[in-house]
Amino acid sequence: MLKRLWLLFAQCVTVFVAAIFAISTFRPDWLPSVGQARQAGTHPSQLGAALEAIGDGLVPPGPESATLPPAPRVPVHRGKA
Repeated sequence: MLKRLWLLFAQCVTVFVAAIFAISTFRPDWLPSVGQARQAGTHPSQLGAALEAIGDGLVPPGPESATLPPAPRVPVHRGKA
């Protein structure tokens, strides 16, 4: 009797977990957003001040603006035509 009860419990938990997975995959808006980090919005005055500082040259450029050396040229083998 205890084994049958355990198997019933295990099957119910498996179906529940599968349903939560399917819902979170296909309809995430149906689930409450508990435990998710909130995205902090940028205040317009902070954004404007940052853009003005970059435009004046007061903020040093980031690594994405560094120039990269040219990539080595790799020959393309096309085979016989």
